[in-house]
Amino acid sequence: MKQLWKIITYTRPFRTYYIVMGAVVIVLALLNQITPLLTKQIVDLIITKLKGQPAEFSLLITFFACILISDFVITVLIDISQYYSDVTTAKLNNYLTEKYYRHVLGLSVEYFDNEITGKIVNKLDRGITSIVSFISNMANNFLPFFVSTIITLGIISIYSWELAILLFLLFPIYIFISHKSSAAWGKKEGEKNAVLDVTSGRVFEALSTIRVIKSFVQEISEFSYFKNKRAHIVGIATKQSRDWHLYDFYRRIVLNIIMFSVFGYIIFFTFKGRFTVGEMTLLLQLANQAKFPLYAMSFIIGQLQQAQAGSKDFFDVLETPISIKDKKDANILSDVRGNITFNAVSFSYKNGGGVLQNISFKVPYGKKLAIVGESGEGKSTIANLLLRFYETTSGSIQIDGQNIANVTQESLRTNIGVVFQDTFLFS
Repeated sequence: MKQLWKIITYTRPFRTYYIVMGAVVIVLALLNQITPLLTKQIVDLIITKLKGQPAEFSLLITFFACILISDFVITVLIDISQYYSDVTTAKLNNYLTEKYYRHVLGLSVEYFDNEITGKIVNKLDRGITSIVSFISNMANNFLPFFVSTIITLGIISIYSWELAILLFLLFPIYIFISHKSSAAWGKKEGEKNAVLDVTSGRVFEALSTIRVIKSFVQEISEFSYFKNKRAHIVGIATKQSRDWHLYDFYRRIVLNIIMFSVFGYIIFFTFKGRFTVGEMTLLLQLANQAKFPLYAMSFIIGQLQQAQAGSKDFFDVLETPISIKDKKDANILSDVRGNITFNAVSFSYKNGGGVLQNISFKVPYGKKLAIVGESGEGKSTIANLLLRFYETTSGSIQIDGQNIANVTQESLRTNIGVVFQDTFLFS
């Protein structure tokens, strides 16, 4: 539930939508009770007429007119709410994407060194799909089912509290089985997501470096890796489906037994004279109406589990701290001539790998410096430190006497020209 609450709080800018949809749901739930209640009145009126007792035909017409009007209002409200939901979903998708992408762009280069690009994109796509789906289902399914169930059981309890309790028992039993089912499903879904992230990341990198793949004749190797991972996903999905359908069988058996008892109860006591034919019609409709949320229960709990699993990685990325930030009183690097000074600079990666130890040198304005060395000796690291892609472990780097840690990153990088070997630069 903590993850679901995080989704709600994170999408606070859309709280007006939640309030409006909540109000519409309550109105729709009440309107949906009009047809069963008026059907009871119609049946009782017809029975009265058939017994030879006085019954006004105009009253019958009034009941039918009320049903027609309520159906029309329901149709209008549903279409308006679904339109409103579609527009809000598009805005929510845009809001989450911008939040994620803006945050990712602000993360340090070191974060990307330790992540596969394809995994980051996958987490974005899966996270947004899960969150948007959860919000949409909450408005269109979860809340309506919850409200209509309370109202339905409330009306049934007026005629028979025993029947209301019998129907109510379905829900904790159904929820318990669905929870067990969804927990098993969620565990497998997490395994699938982990394999899928790695696979998607590998495919993205392979296609991005296709010249390397072809140069080293690795097409078959890459395809075999992809094929094995996809087969692994199919294996997980097979076990996942088997468990889900087994629990679904238990759910349906319980539902069949209790609904048989409910219908038998209603018909028996109608036969005994406790309920009128109209009341029997009403109770049968309401009992059938109470059954629909149960059919959706496994879907609802599954969606909740999927929202938790899918949004976890999304929020993990958003909660990753931005390690390199401008100081509040950071200066603008201006009037740059280009005198560069490395003063006793040391640098180590977070995993403990030391790269530079107490490096000092100066590059005067107008001079050129070529750094030569074997792979891994720190050539690229020096350039990355100058651009402040990483923070020095100790020491300082100055441009024209200004410590680059005390200037804004934007002004620093604006004054440095860089030509990378990445082909993306020329695309």
